[in-house]
Amino acid sequence: MSSTSIDHDQLPVQVKRCLGSSKYIQLATCFQDQPHSSLMTFTYVPAGQALPYEADDCIILTTGENSKKTFNISSNPRVSLLVHDWTTNRQEADQDASSLCSLLYKMNQAQCSTTSVSLNGLATILPRGSEEEMFFRNKHIHTNDQGSTKQYVESEGFRVVKVKLQSARISDQRLDHVVKWNAKGEETPF
Repeated sequence: MSSTSIDHDQLPVQVKRCLGSSKYIQLATCFQDQPHSSLMTFTYVPAGQALPYEADDCIILTTGENSKKTFNISSNPRVSLLVHDWTTNRQEADQDASSLCSLLYKMNQAQCSTTSVSLNGLATILPRGSEEEMFFRNKHIHTNDQGSTKQYVESEGFRVVKVKLQSARISDQRLDHVVKWNAKGEETPF
């Protein structure tokens, strides 16, 4: 697999596209060499759209006050995020299904895209009741105002977490290629 590094001034277009099209993101935290991974709803806030609180691109999440994620982030703010823009289903199509059902199943199995993005960043649990917390909570509520995940965004028992993005690895499986990005322009070793 080949790899290249790209301009650090802006988050790469592939990352923005992936963040804009996905509903869920995997959050990985760690405490004393014990990793923890969670599927999360999220809000991507592009650079310049969160002034005066944040000038750069960031990810907003919410998590329970007493959750393992809150504990881990409080102890170690370095997090990893995984997002992709493809879907798959391991379940086999029913052999007795109609031809329309089979066609729809096959269409669902076709990967619409092949991009996977691993992001690294620093997470901050925003101070409860602060203007910054309310600003980002409202953005997150607006993004996630429908469906069964709404309860994880609006509840007062949930804390708002802002992740400032530091680096990314963008993998395109069609091209067998990885693009590396670093916010500071430094070489990313892996």
